[in-house]
Amino acid sequence: MDVFVARQPIYERSLKVYAYELLFRQRAAANAQVFDGNAATSSVIANGMFLIGARSLLGGRPAFINFTEDLLLTDIPSILPPRELIVEVLETVSATAETINA
Repeated sequence: MDVFVARQPIYERSLKVYAYELLFRQRAAANAQVFDGNAATSSVIANGMFLIGARSLLGGRPAFINFTEDLLLTDIPSILPPRELIVEVLETVSATAETINA
């Protein structure tokens, strides 16, 4: 089974890599074709963090992972290691009392 996850570096001012944003890729393609944000995020977590492995993929740096509103309201963010994962809230997520408390 082929697994694809894109890794985009996030740089400090000094141009040192601070972290990586992990992005969904359905297959070896230059761009993402995302139709279901929940499935895309779940795939990035399962494939990137567990199947490939955080240590191998991130080299000790944290990962920024996009979360949909639905996934923010689950327990998924709380079961992932906080030193390895930074929850990235998508711009499409509404600022409701529920999402702010999540």
